[in-house]
This record gives sequence, C-alpha cells and structure tokens, in this order.
Amino acid sequence: MTLYHALTDHKEGTEFGVIRDDFNRRYSDTYMILAGTNLPESLYYIEGLRGDGSLTYLSWETGDRYHLNYKDITLLKPWHPTPGYYQINSRCIYLNKRVSRQWRRSFSSSTYSYDLDHNKVILLYRSSLQPNKVYSLDDIDEDSPKIKLTDSLACGWSDAVNSLVIFFEDHPIAKVKPDSKKIKPLVDAFKQELLDYTKRFNLLKWEVK
Repeated sequence: MTLYHALTDHKEGTEFGVIRDDFNRRYSDTYMILAGTNLPESLYYIEGLRGDGSLTYLSWETGDRYHLNYKDITLLKPWHPTPGYYQINSRCIYLNKRVSRQWRRSFSSSTYSYDLDHNKVILLYRSSLQPNKVYSLDDIDEDSPKIKLTDSLACGWSDAVNSLVIFFEDHPIAKVKPDSKKIKPLVDAFKQELLDYTKRFNLLKWEVK
C-alpha cells in the first residue's frame, strides 16, 4: 500500500486523481512531518499534492517553494500537538484545538487556534519534541512577560483585568501580587486548583485568599 493510500484510506487501484483530490482536501495548507531522499525529517508547510505526483512544500529558511516526487518520500504524517501552554524563547503562547469538525486532518489555523507567524511554527514543533521550560511564580514581577507555569496555567499581564494575573487556558482566574506573595482568585471554582498548584510546586510563601 502506498503512502497516499494509507493517508486517505483508499484501496489499491484507486485512480491517482481521486487520491490527489482527497489528499489535498485533507492536508493541503497544513503542517505535516515530512522526510525524503536528501530531505531531513522535520515539520513542513504542505501546499498540496500535484498532478504529476510531487508534493509541494515550503522551506522554513527562505520561504521558497519546493517539489518532492512521491517516490522520494520516506515519511509523511499528520502533526497533532497537545493543546496547552508552550514557552517559545521569551514568548508564552496558548495552543487551543478547535472543537468544530474540520476537513483538515493536520495542524493548521483551521484545526488549532494560535498566535504565531508562519516562520515561528517550526519553533513550536521543536518545543513539542522535548520537555518544555516552565517557570515559577517566584520568577515573575510586575514587568515580566507572560510565562508558562504548567501546561494549563500561565502568568502575565491582563489588559482586561488591568493586573498581573494567572491564566487558565488563557482565561484570567486570579490576580497576582508578587511583592506580597498574594493570589486572589477571580473565579471561586479555581481556588482549589490554585491551592493545589502552590502546594505541588512548594510555593510555601504564597497565599491564596
């Protein structure tokens, strides 16, 4: 069975035009893990499968368009990163998977909500391959950028609340005062979550009230 049959659930003998159209419906304009002859395994932006059987992808370094013959493809699979916070250099972003049904079957702006330019998605991919850096509330002050605390918690400034806050899945749930080590829940339902967080990370000087 060919790679395209495997990806599109078609049987051997299916016309290539049908496979191509189905592949493009599911995977064009998405990010996929790709490797080939003389092409190292990595995440690439896939424009689509052409009529001549070549796969069109973009270079991260230059943005140039390249074509890889299907015979030279050694690996091609969808990429589905785990939703949550990612620390990418000095930036903390929240990756949210869209719940509505989509035709697209790999990472894209149709399947995920994220605040990253195209040329920064590769940094997200690299971050997903290794334990991601996390910070502590002890690392933050009023001028700090947003930082990742756990996969579901982050801390940073909120213009909506006009305060330094703890975010849960990008929603402010508590105000934070680094000088006095105070955490004031904005949503009572998250008080226990905050208490569990301070206990888990041994933040004994911090008070949730």
